[in-house]
Amino acid sequence: MLDKEKKRPRRMHTREFKADMVALVRAGRSVAQVAKDFRLASSLVYQWDRQSRVDEGKGPAGALTTAEKEEPSDLRRDV
Repeated sequence: MLDKEKKRPRRMHTREFKADMVALVRAGRSVAQVAKDFRLASSLVYQWDRQSRVDEGKGPAGALTTAEKEEPSDLRRDV
């Protein structure tokens, strides 16, 4: 029998790293190129860019900002 492949450990990215990736996209590099250069999923870079636009007030109506998404978990932790 073949050994099952081990999953890669989940990588955690800092806010600064995400901001740097978004800055590269905004500077004119494609999402696909940034993702390839840093070995990331392009959907992940796209998601960071989209969330950044929401945080700047340029997202779709009703979209939650990062702070609004984190608020419930912060409140639960306090309780």
